[in-house]
Amino acid sequence: MTSSQTNPYMTRLTRPTHLVLLERHWEEVLLLQKAERRKLNRW
Repeated sequence: MTSSQTNPYMTRLTRPTHLVLLERHWEEVLLLQKAERRKLNRW
């Protein structure tokens, strides 16, 4: 086993950029959904 496989930080660094951007995009989508639910709950 290589050190990159055992170290999650290294795998994060070596991960393709488009995958990282995708993850950030989905995090934002989930946050927006939570915000929308809060707005609906206020009504």
